[in-house]
Amino acid sequence: MCVLAFASLTRQLRRLTGMSPLARLESLRLNRARALLHETDDTVETISRLVGYSTASYFCRRFRHHFGMTPGQYREEAAGQRPG
Repeated sequence: MCVLAFASLTRQLRRLTGMSPLARLESLRLNRARALLHETDDTVETISRLVGYSTASYFCRRFRHHFGMTPGQYREEAAGQRPG
């Protein structure tokens, strides 16, 4: 019964978002990390932990895969766009 409920939830989430639950979770984590890189001076290691990754190196690989640049490159680019 529990497996059927999970399968139904998975189908509904995929229909609504176009993503599996794990892909959606990763997208949410990485978008939060992107905001933190833009809004704070926290280290990449700290941000990786805050958004739920156990290692900064894995976080960096997933960030680069998702956004096409490393967290450091994103931060540099975002810094150039900040007013002030």
